[in-house]
Amino acid sequence: MNSFSGIKNLTEFVLNAIQVKLITDIQGQIHEVYAQEVGKLDFIQVSNLVGKTLTDGLDLELVKNVLEMIHLVDQSKQPAINLISFSSKDILMKIECEVFPFTDQKFLITLKSHRSEVEDYISSDSGLSLRLSEDQFFNTISRIPIPILLIDEFSLEIIYSNPFAVDYFEYEDEEFHKQNLLDLFPPSENHYLLFAIRKEGVLGLETNYSWRLITKNGVDKTARFLTQQIDYENRKVLFMIILDTEGDSKLTYIKEDEKIIDYFEKEFLMVCLTPAGIITKVNQKYSDMIGKPLYKIIGRSFEENLFLEDYAGVLHHFEQLTPQNPVRKNTNRMLTSNGKTVWVEWTDRGIFEGDQLVEIYGLGKNITDAYQRDLLHYSMEQRFQALVENLPMVTYVIHAKTMFLLYISPQVEMFTGYTPEEFYKNPEIWMNAMHPDDANIFHQLLEDRIEKNFAAPVEFRM
Repeated sequence: MNSFSGIKNLTEFVLNAIQVKLITDIQGQIHEVYAQEVGKLDFIQVSNLVGKTLTDGLDLELVKNVLEMIHLVDQSKQPAINLISFSSKDILMKIECEVFPFTDQKFLITLKSHRSEVEDYISSDSGLSLRLSEDQFFNTISRIPIPILLIDEFSLEIIYSNPFAVDYFEYEDEEFHKQNLLDLFPPSENHYLLFAIRKEGVLGLETNYSWRLITKNGVDKTARFLTQQIDYENRKVLFMIILDTEGDSKLTYIKEDEKIIDYFEKEFLMVCLTPAGIITKVNQKYSDMIGKPLYKIIGRSFEENLFLEDYAGVLHHFEQLTPQNPVRKNTNRMLTSNGKTVWVEWTDRGIFEGDQLVEIYGLGKNITDAYQRDLLHYSMEQRFQALVENLPMVTYVIHAKTMFLLYISPQVEMFTGYTPEEFYKNPEIWMNAMHPDDANIFHQLLEDRIEKNFAAPVEFRM
């Protein structure tokens, strides 16, 4: 039995969990419920609210706002996020609500208690703390015998590390906290690292595959991440657990389990090489991509289909495979039989007998379309940023409904005294810096602009 089994009301359910995920239809009928208990990282499935509707919740203001967001997402087909305030047991509460369009006219709703310095508890009667004291929190994770980091989500600055993380990366305690998350990765991981962060944010680092890390003394490590977003000192922080591993578990089974092979045959490119680069086996997906029959690939050198300028980099990549670090990632270009260039992301595993490399198993994915889209998007972002950051004015982008700041140009510091980083870390600065007599007028004009396509300039004092 879980700690939510006796709760039958939506509002109480949300207040007793770190976050709750619901799958509902457009009328608000609840189909699935998952919740995260205080002090735990995993979600558990619960059935208390299944079959009920959102209107069965105690607080009508909360339900009204969630239903409005569902209809907004249904019309726009885009996810939405909002901070909802309501009263519970004479305490002003805030719930962060995210709504995502799901399949078959359903919606994934995430409800999280929004914690602030003035909302550390629900009430003295409930006995449920929304936030452990900082001393207790840090004392607890400092004793967990695995590396743990707290990372600022925007700057990627390391703001806390437990002693096991300091030892793992071979730093002194005081110098480790001056590092950035990106400093913990070797240059060879830069492409994958930046691609993952641009695509999904820092949470995108949590994958089924292992990342290569590097210590202060240059020692290579292989590890996976478990990440959880938390609120700390009024800013978004990532709680990051580092799970050290000898290699990618999925690749470990390639030689041993035929069912695993069948799965990867359909989903990925597969190739087996000798240390000299002679292909001993490929799957049909690889043959189809190259455009050659199997008999014209197997027994020949892999370099025949390799983009010439990438040859040295691939050889260096193979040389880095060791018994201690047998798994590495790499991206290179391949040439098809009709001269087309494709980008492939590889996860390679070296098979060793003692210290001797005897075979290389490669698992690949054709990322040409995603790579080109990403490259074009990145190029457009660079041109846009170069343009707006050289104009004699402040350029900003805000979410039309939530007022969440998405981008603001560096000139804002000259106008307001606040840096862009301060605006990102604390969105309240935007309204606090606005002249109080103009704030209400600004909101009304903004609503007119959204709802009535009113396009006249909006003036306000900062």
